[in-house]
Amino acid sequence: MKSPFPPFLPLLLAPLLAAGTLGAQEPPEGESSQVPRQVFVGDRGRLILNPGPGFEDVLPFTIDDPRQLPQGQVLRLHRLEFRRLRGVEQVFIDFTAFAPGRINLPPLVLPQMPGLDLEAHEVNVASILDTGPGPGFSRQGGAVLALSGPMPPLAVPGTAFLIYGTASLIVLALLLSLGLGLWGRPYLTAFLENHRRRRLIRFMGRVGKRLRERVGPASCQEVLRELSTEFRTFLGYFFNNGEENAGPEGRPPASGAVSAVWNCRAMTAAEFFSLPPLFPPLPETPAPPWAELSSPPALGNFFRIIDRLRYSGEPAEPAEVAALIDRLDRILGAMDAGFRAGGLRTRVAGPPSPTEGP
Repeated sequence: MKSPFPPFLPLLLAPLLAAGTLGAQEPPEGESSQVPRQVFVGDRGRLILNPGPGFEDVLPFTIDDPRQLPQGQVLRLHRLEFRRLRGVEQVFIDFTAFAPGRINLPPLVLPQMPGLDLEAHEVNVASILDTGPGPGFSRQGGAVLALSGPMPPLAVPGTAFLIYGTASLIVLALLLSLGLGLWGRPYLTAFLENHRRRRLIRFMGRVGKRLRERVGPASCQEVLRELSTEFRTFLGYFFNNGEENAGPEGRPPASGAVSAVWNCRAMTAAEFFSLPPLFPPLPETPAPPWAELSSPPALGNFFRIIDRLRYSGEPAEPAEVAALIDRLDRILGAMDAGFRAGGLRTRVAGPPSPTEGP
């Protein structure tokens, strides 16, 4: 019967079987093999050790941190691995040599393998500069030619953190700017407007302090006139939005200039009662204690007292004028408390629509 396999098939399989047999060979017990067999100075090689019996209970492990491995002057260890292949224990050591010749491994004590002696093994390193008579050594003028050790890094420690940290901060700042431009514009506008009004409140407080210092028997009527004019001007610029109504640095303009949007200087005391609340209350929320002091009735009563003292035909007393300025301070304090309580959520009533009267 004719064989179904061609007669030359064993010849084709013979190299594969031989290669598999050679690849499966391990170094004898207590000996080592080098891969590749010829390692040049500066190249990376591997040494395979067969530690022999006595390590059957050791679990496989790997040490890939060079700082945990002993380093020689001309030999640098990169990695040490203990494996068990087909029931045979092997130790793989990756190294780089910086001088030619036969170099012994540095001493190493492993807690997992206390009986392992690395100093008994050596690596054979060749040099492309080898021209001298010594086997495995390169000499020129009596000096051994060898590569220097690894150079330290060019950058100082922490440079990568500085570079990537700075780049991350720049990206974060760009994202925050984009988010502020898209979603934070109303909050920024409210913050700037509330800041403008609080500066007006502080300015009016300084005006009241200056008028208090001028109170006297002969100056009460003049103080009352300035108090009425300054406070009405302040309210006009407090209610009306826009930088054009804020005056330089939040200060109300000089006498004679009135707001073109809501002319509070031309309003009577009775008309102040029809103003909307300075701080519209939130629905289903009780009024805070400062709301009554800053309400439209409080403003109307304030100007009624000023008009009574000015036009009653009798001279005002300094105590009455001082009490009126104290009342102004309480109103301003209540308005400032409204901003502190509401923060960016504070909304001040705006002027009436063009179809409505003041």
